[in-house]
Amino acid sequence: MTPKRLQITLALLLTLISLMSTLSVQRWKTRTAIEWDVTLYYSYLPMGFFHQEYKALLWNHEEDRTQLGYYFDTIPPKMTMGMSVVWFPAYITAQMLTKPLGYKADGISPPYHLAIHFSLFLYLFWGWWALQRVWDSFGFSLPVKITGAALLLLGTNLLYYTSDETALTHGMNFILVALLLDQSIRWWERKNKRCFNAIAAILGLIILIRPVNGIFILLPFIVGLRYYSFKDMLRQVPPALIVRAAIIIFLFFLPQMLFWKIFHGKWFIYSYGEEGFFWTNPQIFNGLFSYRKGWLIYTPLGIFMLIGLWFFIQRHRRIGIGISLFCLLFIYVAFSWWCWWYGGSFGQRVMIDLYPVLSLGLLSLLSWGFTNLKRAIPSIVIASFLVCYNALLTFQYRDGLIHYDGMSKCSYNLHFMQWKAPQQYWWHTLYLPDYDAAIKRQDVYPPKEGWNEFCWGD
Repeated sequence: MTPKRLQITLALLLTLISLMSTLSVQRWKTRTAIEWDVTLYYSYLPMGFFHQEYKALLWNHEEDRTQLGYYFDTIPPKMTMGMSVVWFPAYITAQMLTKPLGYKADGISPPYHLAIHFSLFLYLFWGWWALQRVWDSFGFSLPVKITGAALLLLGTNLLYYTSDETALTHGMNFILVALLLDQSIRWWERKNKRCFNAIAAILGLIILIRPVNGIFILLPFIVGLRYYSFKDMLRQVPPALIVRAAIIIFLFFLPQMLFWKIFHGKWFIYSYGEEGFFWTNPQIFNGLFSYRKGWLIYTPLGIFMLIGLWFFIQRHRRIGIGISLFCLLFIYVAFSWWCWWYGGSFGQRVMIDLYPVLSLGLLSLLSWGFTNLKRAIPSIVIASFLVCYNALLTFQYRDGLIHYDGMSKCSYNLHFMQWKAPQQYWWHTLYLPDYDAAIKRQDVYPPKEGWNEFCWGD
């Protein structure tokens, strides 16, 4: 089988795993694809089709979160319109199918939920294929690629966000970052205009989806360190190319600026209100190790991703150091956000955006582990355990044994490695965040009085 066919086959298998997972869970049947934050990303589409004044937003009914309605407001949506751009083909498809299927063409009936939910899988294949090409360019062997891909999908919360909550941004950002890496490598190897334009377009879309991900602008330059020293790399990018990239990125963000100007009177609006970053007080330790939402607690494979960066540096020194520094920068920015646990979620969903980059460390560690039988057997055992552990945590989260934002040391230990439903006093062990206090940097975590107060039954 040719390398291209292998790439396509593995990408297809990985996509099918997520699709089979979503079909088995059948969450999409409850009509809850568009809820919570997703309503803000999605509002631009029904606003444009049904309320051209762009003042109609979506809301979840207070008594039934599966039901949606409209409300009118002078405040613009908090989220930017990037995901609406991604969903536009799915939205049009749902629009055409509503009447033949006997539903209202109102932007919120079941066909719209189904279209939004399943649209990710069309893009997901593309992202996995791009990531296979990235791995091939670094010379990773087929066993390493298969094992690494299985671990990345089945050993992390990526599986949950590509099967259960597919409408959140993280699955799409994973895809776009994989494409960005792939096109960056192609450009530095070929200096192809089409690849350069693709890089700028991907950056434009990823910034339109989530403006803070503008830090990924650094990634193409970091990739360039694989081929040139820092000074020589900068010489390879003439000012004219930088200007062209800036224009393309600007054109992607221009619709958002026009929306703000036409309907709210300003070219730029910071739509998050009081929400912001605490740059001098990043919650890096809590973001990585806390019981509430520690990435390395709920996704222990992350430890091996980070360790693997050292092995990646040994093989590719310049780019390896650049990638490692970029990961540190991403972690600093992510956990400087006022809500460092990112609301209700399974694990640290924000880290999914970084998984294509971290996968280079993971596969480098696997390459080292597969060099001889003495290392290979423990590597396979550890990998199998991590997949099983992530599967258990995923089922626990789906069944409510892991709380979406209120986990404490005691609530975590109470259901550790268990399949049972929440115990009667489990709810009293939770330590719920104070969002109003957190936005003012006054939320206390962990509690000053320690965890014993929350350990009922101890």
